[in-house]
Amino acid sequence: MRKFLILLKRDFLFGLEENKGKLLVIFILMIIMIKVNSSSLSPSNIGDIVLGLLEGYDKTKDEVFHIPASWICFHLSAVYIVSHYTADDLHDHGPYILTRTNNKSTWWLSKSVWIVMNVTLYYLLFVMIVLVWGFVTRTLSYSWSENSLQRLPQSVTDASLAIVLMKTIIISFFFTLMCCLLQQTLSMLIKPIYGFITVAALVAISSFVDQIGSPGNYGMIARTELFRNEEGTLLSQCFMVNGTIAAVSFIAGLLYILKKDVLSAQD
Repeated sequence: MRKFLILLKRDFLFGLEENKGKLLVIFILMIIMIKVNSSSLSPSNIGDIVLGLLEGYDKTKDEVFHIPASWICFHLSAVYIVSHYTADDLHDHGPYILTRTNNKSTWWLSKSVWIVMNVTLYYLLFVMIVLVWGFVTRTLSYSWSENSLQRLPQSVTDASLAIVLMKTIIISFFFTLMCCLLQQTLSMLIKPIYGFITVAALVAISSFVDQIGSPGNYGMIARTELFRNEEGTLLSQCFMVNGTIAAVSFIAGLLYILKKDVLSAQD
């Protein structure tokens, strides 16, 4: 446990130092996305902003397909933050750290918990920016806006706004976490940039493939039972599928690390 905590502390501090430039970019990007969504859904409140970014896209409701750019950008921004940290750390410091700790499993667990911490901070940052934006623009509200009442199904607006937003953020969180853990494993198996392209393609394809096997069906609240009633994906299925992919990614990465020749990591 002591080795794990030491590694986790190092990953948190070192990762923060390595990613401070990325975090600044993401902070600015979030403000831009919120501004764009706020303008496109005017008049709106913070509920419209959160749903506008995270609800996803239900192509069965539109005759003309459009790409949910905000949804794609939001998830890929988190993947971008963690994209190559683990692979770079293995290459630059792996032989020294893994030799000192003599525990590859602990090293990999630390990196995976670091991913969870980053995704959690990412969503906390998002919620903080939304709340500050709502306070500054005087759009803080605990009730549905006229925009939402006209745009969303009655099955959604009959529920509490707070409950819907909570479910939206939780489902989105697990989808983002799954993408980031998948990216971490892919960055070990192939180059980080190729891993990012693979995850980006997976997220983008989810925009227009509305089938049982589409990952987007388990990361878009717009495709769940809340929006589609009995025809939508069950919320429990969202947790199960995202959790399964995340677990498989973690195990695959762990098996790779256990078989990896530590001294060749810098080759």
